[in-house]
Amino acid sequence: MRQKITCPETAHLEEIEYCEDPVTGKILGVTKCTRFHPEDSVDCDGLCAKRLNDRMLAEIGRNGDAREDPTNDDATDDSNDSLSPRVTEILPSAPIS
Repeated sequence: MRQKITCPETAHLEEIEYCEDPVTGKILGVTKCTRFHPEDSVDCDGLCAKRLNDRMLAEIGRNGDAREDPTNDDATDDSNDSLSPRVTEILPSAPIS
């Protein structure tokens, strides 16, 4: 994928190409960057990739969709909860006086 970013090292607008993990969607590494010549000779710490990952996870948190966040252990598929509520325990009722 390609994305325009502000380089954290130079503060210039650059375009990067990166590869994502197909399962988690996290950026695995930057493969090309317009800062370097040739573009595929990337020689930096990849802080821009970390920032993109952080931004994507923050966006998931703002949208409240835990199912999309692979780092969230509480993620469940509760898409049908409104149609079939779950009853976990039935308690005996006390007489009302």
